[in-house]
Amino acid sequence: MQEVSQKLAEKGRERFESLFGFLPPPVRLVVDKKNLKPWEAAATWIGPSVHIQLKSEKPPLFYSIEEIISHELVHVVRAEYNEPLFEEILAFSTSNSRFRRFFGPLFSSPKESLFFLGSLFLSWGGCATGLFFDIEPLLFCWTLPIGVFCYLLIRLCYFQAVFKKALLYAERESGSKALGILILMTDAQIKAFGSRF
Repeated sequence: MQEVSQKLAEKGRERFESLFGFLPPPVRLVVDKKNLKPWEAAATWIGPSVHIQLKSEKPPLFYSIEEIISHELVHVVRAEYNEPLFEEILAFSTSNSRFRRFFGPLFSSPKESLFFLGSLFLSWGGCATGLFFDIEPLLFCWTLPIGVFCYLLIRLCYFQAVFKKALLYAERESGSKALGILILMTDAQIKAFGSRF
């Protein structure tokens, strides 16, 4: 494991501070591809020692390293909460892209992305089987992944709407750095804030 340069680590911490209004706790940043899924640019490991693992110091296409580090710092700050409903929405709020800020949290855990991929593979297998056994495969083979995707999308839209209302209420009550207020709240508190607006 190679340590991330101090300059890059500071850029991520500065971005986090500019969005949330406070500095996150110091955390070790390392570069190592081990244990990262192909679509993951980084991961936060919570255990005896908390650290952020980056796949590379060069960010993937359309991303900045500051965005990736600040995204992972959200997970560090929220580690003790174990409140998963709004964590990815908060983490993707560090993105430069409006598209990623909204659709990035489609999967709220690695298990969900693996489940969706599994449903795709099952549907492909169903289509292939249907071709060999003279069954009309297109009638059923895409039902599972489309259903899973629709569920994830509807859930995302609901939680984004609740989060947006909570953010507007926090901005109205506090003035600025509303994200800094929401990151320190439980899921139930964020929902309650959302219902007040």
